Parts: sequence; structure tokens; C-alpha cells
Amino acid sequence: MKKPTTTLFFDNRIQKKDNTYPVKLTIYYNGQKKRYGLGVDLTENEWKKINGERLRDERLNEIKKELNVFLKKANDILDKLPFFSFSEFESQFFAKPFNVDNFFDSAQKKIDDIIETRPSTASILQNCLASFKSHLKKNVLLFNEITPEFLKKHEDWMVKNSKSLATVGIYLREVRKLFNEYIDINPEMSRIYPFGKGSKKYQIPTAKNVKIAIDIDDIEKIFNFNSLKNETEEYSRNIWMFSYLCNGINIADVARLKYKCIENGSINFVRKKTRNSTKSKSILISVPLSKEMDEIINKYGTSPKLSDNYIFPILINGLTEREELKKVKQETKTVNKYIKRISQSVGIEANVTSMTARHSFATILKRSGAPTSYIGDTFGHSDVKTTQNYLGDYSFEEKKKWQKELTKFKTKKKKSKNDTGAIL
Repeated sequence: MKKPTTTLFFDNRIQKKDNTYPVKLTIYYNGQKKRYGLGVDLTENEWKKINGERLRDERLNEIKKELNVFLKKANDILDKLPFFSFSEFESQFFAKPFNVDNFFDSAQKKIDDIIETRPSTASILQNCLASFKSHLKKNVLLFNEITPEFLKKHEDWMVKNSKSLATVGIYLREVRKLFNEYIDINPEMSRIYPFGKGSKKYQIPTAKNVKIAIDIDDIEKIFNFNSLKNETEEYSRNIWMFSYLCNGINIADVARLKYKCIENGSINFVRKKTRNSTKSKSILISVPLSKEMDEIINKYGTSPKLSDNYIFPILINGLTEREELKKVKQETKTVNKYIKRISQSVGIEANVTSMTARHSFATILKRSGAPTSYIGDTFGHSDVKTTQNYLGDYSFEEKKKWQKELTKFKTKKKKSKNDTGAIL
């Protein structure tokens, strides 16, 4: 099979308003040809001059050099391709030049690298990139321009434009990751590293988690609610209850449960969030399979109950990471929509979502006397501080109970005639 060939083509079939015609690159391969515009337009006379023996026009000389650069680039790509295809040639020929010192280029390359395998992280990085570009109104941001002062200004800009501190933190942690990768390649640039503690560094803000738990009485109202309007509402309620009962498992992990996770009366799984981390952080969570959970599985579980089949009809085998993410997002949206309707119907004032199930599971266990370390174990947390973010504040009655403990003295003080102090 012959090697692809390249030529320049003067397309005098397409005349522009200024009487010029486009110059194109033509690739011939195995009886097929494709032509690609180069952004260069010439008159017929200019084209003849460029292809003549003597060229004294300085402007046309520069254009001729530019066209030769295009030809060389095309031939270099063709020489390096192990197997030719027009699509692969196009992806390389029209790829934008990568500037390792440009944060925007590094961010886009990272997005392209992980879009299929880690679409959720890629989406965060895309939003971060869009935020910077919207603020700066330019397409180049050098790493050495990302100073503590610059980051603080961008934080202020984001907050002014209705972004929460939690969102600021999520975006700028991605910036920090890319900066660390940049320094790995260019160790000498560690001197300009902007992140850290101290007056001369930028510290990424951390927003305190909003505790969104509801109490056991409200859980009971949702559990016993029977005025369900349709099958989707009933399904959403039951998936929410399954999430609550199964250690507050989130919808992304509910979706990925397979029948092989059920073993010896327990459901065993590793959270999707930690599955992409190092193996040492991938903690196996084991949940006793309760009667209520078993009933939900029997009602909605897919058939046949083969080991590698998903339990719930949310995902199917063979999907890409991006396709999985899309289906999980839709499932979460549906559950949130209907659980909100149900909670409003039974008089719950809180804004109940899929995350409420997780926070409520932790808080109700804590108020029942379960140690924080146990709750952390059920979540697969390695740090008790992470678990505390899920624990709701104590109720007023509990606060009154613990306040009384402060004055439970063994001997009561007796009031004398000269005693002006309080009677305890």
C-alpha cells in the first residue's frame, strides 16, 4: 500500500469578495483525497508569483514560507503515523500547540486525558477553566502569574459572582493539583508555588459542611408514606430509604451495586469515590442486609440475578465512565425530585435530598449512642474529622439534658440566712 502524499492546491473554484481564492492542503491516500483549508487566500496572480522562479515581493515570500511550514508539518505527521487514517491525521495536524507554561493549556490537556475515565473530575476542571477565562477575558494564563494575590482576587471575583466558598475550594484544589504537576516537571519553579499557610501564601478556603440531617420521626413519616401518586414516586422513595438503611450509601454507589456484593447476609462494596484512589484508601464497607433492604431489592432488583449484573435498573454492563456518570446524575435528579415532594407532603420543613439520607443515617446513630469511630467505619472514613462533617447538631432536648449534667452535684448547697448566692 502506497504512502500518503501531500500537495498544495489553489482552489480557484471558490472566489471570495476580494477576488482571492483559498490555498488548501491536499492529502492523497489509496485512491482517496481530502483537502484542508489553511487560512491563506491569494489572487491568481499572487499564486503564480509564489510558484515562479524569482519572488521579490517580501509579503509573498513570507506567505510562501508559511505554506512550506504547513507542508513540512503534514509530512512529519505522515512519517510518524504507524497506520494512516484521515481522522488521525486531522487530529494531529489541527491540534493547537501546547505551551507547558500556560495553565490553560495544561488544564485542557488534563481534561482531554481524563474525560473518558474520570468525567466528574474533568467536569470540575472544565468549570474551573471557564471561571478563569470569564474573569480574565484572555486565553493565556502563565503559571508564574498565579500568585497568592491573583488567587485571592479570583476568589473575591467568584464570591461576587454568586459562587460559594465551597465551590471556590473545589475549583482551586484542581488548580493546586495542576501546579504540583507543573513543578514535578519543572522543579526550579517551586520558588513561585503560591499555596500554603502564612501571610505570603494563599490558603484555599474551606466551607463548613451544612448539616442537613432530619430526625427519626421524619424518617418514619417518609417510611410510612403511602399516598404515592405513581410508580416513579414509590421507586424514588424506596431507593432513598435503601440509601438511608445501607449506611447512607450515595446514589452513585447504589447504582454500581452488583449481586456479587451480597454475601453471607451482608452487602459489601467499595465506594466509587475511593475506588479511583490508591488501594490503601479503598476500604471495604460491609452492611448487614436488613429485612427492609431485602424487600426493596426483591421489588426492584434486575433479572436474572447473576453475579456480575447490577442490582438496580440504573446502569447496564458495557457503559463508559461518561455514560455511567450521565445515568447516575439522572437517577439522582429523579430521586431528589420525588423525595422532595414526599417530604413536603408529610410536613417536613427541611429541604430533603439524596444527601439527607447519608447525613441522617450518621446523626441518628450518633444520637442513639453510637461512637463516632463506629459511624466513620460504616462510611469507610479513615479520619474522624471527615465523619464529624456529617453529624447534625444536638437537638434542644438533648442540650437541656446535657446542661443538667453540669449541676448534678452529689451534695446540694443549703441556703443560709446570710447566703445571697443561687440555690443549686
